[in-house]
Amino acid sequence: MNELILSTYIQIMQDGLVEHNKQEVAGRFILESIALQETACVMTNLDAKKISRLVSRKDPVPDDIKQASLKSAVVLGVKNYFRDKVVSDLNPYTQDDTLQKIMNVIVQDVQISDKLKDRFKCIYCSDDVAEFLSETFLYCLQRNNKVVDNKVDYQDAPLLAEVSYECPLLHVKLVEDVKGVPKKNYEITQIFPDGISTELEEAFSRIQAKPSNLDDPSNLIALSVEASEKYLLKPTEDEYRQLVKIKRVVGRKYKALNAINRIDLEEEIRLALNALVELTTSKQLPQLEYEALRIDEKVDDILLQNEVRGHVLLYYRYIESIFSESTDNFDEIAGEVKLSSQKLEKSGMTQEEVINALAEWIHNKAFMNGAKGLLACRIVVCFFIQNCEVFYR
Repeated sequence: MNELILSTYIQIMQDGLVEHNKQEVAGRFILESIALQETACVMTNLDAKKISRLVSRKDPVPDDIKQASLKSAVVLGVKNYFRDKVVSDLNPYTQDDTLQKIMNVIVQDVQISDKLKDRFKCIYCSDDVAEFLSETFLYCLQRNNKVVDNKVDYQDAPLLAEVSYECPLLHVKLVEDVKGVPKKNYEITQIFPDGISTELEEAFSRIQAKPSNLDDPSNLIALSVEASEKYLLKPTEDEYRQLVKIKRVVGRKYKALNAINRIDLEEEIRLALNALVELTTSKQLPQLEYEALRIDEKVDDILLQNEVRGHVLLYYRYIESIFSESTDNFDEIAGEVKLSSQKLEKSGMTQEEVINALAEWIHNKAFMNGAKGLLACRIVVCFFIQNCEVFYR
């Protein structure tokens, strides 16, 4: 313990108190110096779970407590609380040891300026116990209590992939690439949060029942650090309802993507892709008659229509000829693509998302995530749109 942060402060004080000498009661006892003040307007529930997370450095100092501690009236209330209640609960035989432990941490903490260290030392030497304990406590509240871990945990990968590595609320990247090293900008967040009031639990349960295990993946979602902290600070029914809906949608899409990724790609599709990649000129490509197009009947978005129409007019006959020459079992290949398309469409994906997902599926299977062939895969998907396997109506 070489940092003067809230976690360290609670642990030192816990050992020095008589009545409030257990972690939960010590943490609540100290934080109530702010939380019990009406002008502080603190909403954070200081239950056992919250105190435990603060001491284990899993949570930052609650924002409402941090902000309240900057008000002059609240600061005065804290000092009076420490003078009237905290000092009287210190073990008289170990009081000096407790103060010395805090002072030792101050000396070792490289984040504290020399000027502030000198100030703390002056208060310590003045033997004004209440002033020393309240001043160091107020300082702790402004320090970062949460352990900053920039490493991306491989166990988080499914939840990150579920939201496509983007915060569904703030739409920022959840993983940043810094000089080739992935850095996390996310928190795996409970949708139905732990430690909320009974009244809020009942309100949330009317929207969607409380899970038996709050840490089950079905109750977890990857959010940006900012979005996660804002939600958990004071979750509302509307925010809970929104996250439940988002989880339902992204979960359904993710399951559909996993389902099609388990489907093998027929060799004939690989042959068609290779033929497209190896094309050197488009002058000899047989054109599809414009009247034969079915795109307008199947694709709603005008920009997407234009892209698909261009690929179909130019490449449809060419791809058709490759399939004709390479297989007598085209119906089986078409059925495979149709099955994959239907899984994605039923998941609630937009048409553009379906095309992107199918192209990615084909690309991953045919080119093993290599750089080449991305456009060729989209062209093949467009072929199957025209051929009625994709967006069948």
